[in-house]
Parts: sequence; C-alpha cells; structure tokens
Amino acid sequence: MALSPANLVTGALFADKMPIYQIGIQSLPGTMFYLNESPDPVMIGTTGIYELDLHEKSTISGLRFDPKSIKTIEEALNTGTGYLIVDIVYEEES
Repeated sequence: MALSPANLVTGALFADKMPIYQIGIQSLPGTMFYLNESPDPVMIGTTGIYELDLHEKSTISGLRFDPKSIKTIEEALNTGTGYLIVDIVYEEES
C-alpha cells in the first residue's frame, strides 16, 4: 500500500501489519493517533517520541492518525520542520 495522508488517517497503511507488538513514533509534539478502536487519542509529548512494547502482554490491532495532526505535519513539511517516523514490530503471517 502506498503512503498517503488518507492511508495514515484510516489506518489502511498498517492493516496488513497486524498484530503489532511494539511501536515507536517520532513526530511533532502534539501529534495524535489512535490505537485499536479507541475513540480517545494518544498524544505525543514534548519529546516528540512515543514508544510502547507489548511483547508477551498484548497486541495492537489498529493504528490510525488524527486528520488534524496529519494536516499539521504536511504543512510543517513545506517549511522543512515536519516529520513522522513510525517503527513497528509485528507478526508476519506465514
């Protein structure tokens, strides 16, 4: 699947990467995203880094980004200050 703002917002970009056991996100402070089907977002703090390791505890079954956060990142890219790095560890189906 191609990287696009729409695929980040819907979570389609990560749909074939489930379940996720470990996630690391680096982005602008205040960037919001949703894990699983939660209606409540997770917000990246002042460090610009979010990390979660769920090995042997649980899994992430959905990952999507807040539309306003993606728009803010896109606008910041135009000035050279925007970024979004998503690292995931997932179980690949055999």
